[in-house]
Amino acid sequence: MKRFALLFSRKIYRTSDGSLQAYFHSEDLFDVLGQADTIRLHFNGVSRSARGQATLTSYESGLPTGRPDEVGVQIGAATVTSVTGPTLATISGPFAGRVSVKLEIDDTGGPAAQWFECEVYATVIITG
Repeated sequence: MKRFALLFSRKIYRTSDGSLQAYFHSEDLFDVLGQADTIRLHFNGVSRSARGQATLTSYESGLPTGRPDEVGVQIGAATVTSVTGPTLATISGPFAGRVSVKLEIDDTGGPAAQWFECEVYATVIITG
């Protein structure tokens, strides 16, 4: 079975001064993502500033509470520096319980405000 989840809606995600800026999806999706045998992240970049960089980092946690990105372990990461087409990242499970994905916007070359207009979807594949 496949399920689709919108993690980050299409908008402009930005840094204010070139320092790393993190964004988090809804906590309602932790358990949905954690049920997967495989997760495919679809990063659809629309436009970006000259040195904008986006990173998707995924985390898992077996604890019933707390954000997996705060109390769990990192299980994957993908960095995007262009908007030439959709970028896919696959995270293989099974997972310990709950899963979260963090979107970070950064500057590839110096302390200046950067941005990335994008959206991120997840395909949650459950085989069992």
